[in-house]
Amino acid sequence: MLQDRFRVLLDGQVESIRANYDTSSEPGLWTLEREEARVRYLSQWAGERGLSIVDVKARIEIDGVSPANSGGVWVELTEHALYTYAPKQGEWTHTFGSRAVHVMELVLCGGEWKIRRDWYSDPLAGEHGLEPCKFPDGWDAGKTREDGNLHASQGSFSNKAGQYDREAALEYAIRYAGVPAVEGSGRYNPAYKVYTFAGGDCANFASQVLHAGGLKQGYGWHYTSEGSAAWVRGEDLVWHLLSTGRAERIYSGDFSGAVEPTAEYPYGAVSVLEPGDLIAYETKGQICHVAVVVGKDPAGYVTIASHTADRLFFPWDVGWNDTTVFWLLKIVY
Repeated sequence: MLQDRFRVLLDGQVESIRANYDTSSEPGLWTLEREEARVRYLSQWAGERGLSIVDVKARIEIDGVSPANSGGVWVELTEHALYTYAPKQGEWTHTFGSRAVHVMELVLCGGEWKIRRDWYSDPLAGEHGLEPCKFPDGWDAGKTREDGNLHASQGSFSNKAGQYDREAALEYAIRYAGVPAVEGSGRYNPAYKVYTFAGGDCANFASQVLHAGGLKQGYGWHYTSEGSAAWVRGEDLVWHLLSTGRAERIYSGDFSGAVEPTAEYPYGAVSVLEPGDLIAYETKGQICHVAVVVGKDPAGYVTIASHTADRLFFPWDVGWNDTTVFWLLKIVY
């Protein structure tokens, strides 16, 4: 039942998972619709970029089981997933990973266990029913990727003071993203409190990465027994970095504007981001998430790491849509 959620990301046969859900109840129907929406989202995201999802693997850990008032059970579980895509014309592949904590209600229906509720922060499709980000009108995403130009690197981007150790920041981000995508990764740093259930842990993780890269604590940005507001809140972190001159906002706006070539950025503003830089995500007028850039896929598509819905080597726009305002922040410390 649990593995079916990942198998369907490959074959797209959403009808095949319907039997796993309690469709006699409204919560069960809503939960099924959410799963169907994430399948459509990932398939559409890949297709519009000339890609195919070629492999999905998942490991499920049961963290706890307790009785539910419905007569069923509550199951707390952690899923570790790896997704691989490849160009429809080409030989390279890219694998990215996620980790998500679920609280799931299972009920007996006709002698079979079915899912009625499934609460989790989805790394693939953040908002139910919305479509992935679209390229500018007339943009041939598939051809651009084949040519290897999409988000191609512009070379090194010099920091003003040259103190930021991007290699150290990248090493930390991979090791403590919480996603077991490579050897030595797959956990959080136990030296820091986790804020996942207290508003989110994304800014806490980004702050840790920045500190590992050499940014000194101070000016309201610090961690002692717990983090300051600028350390643990995404919007406060962004404004701290900008107001202290440790970061420059090279772009803020929709996805289309971030990838569209300009005189200043021939491959789009997002192309100049390097490991250790940040992307902030604004919805409904507020910055709700921050992620750390960790590199690019073989075609040059920027990838990120983040906490809360844990991601590693994730394409930077997966889980977001055309209502999202992206803040591209270059660290210049």
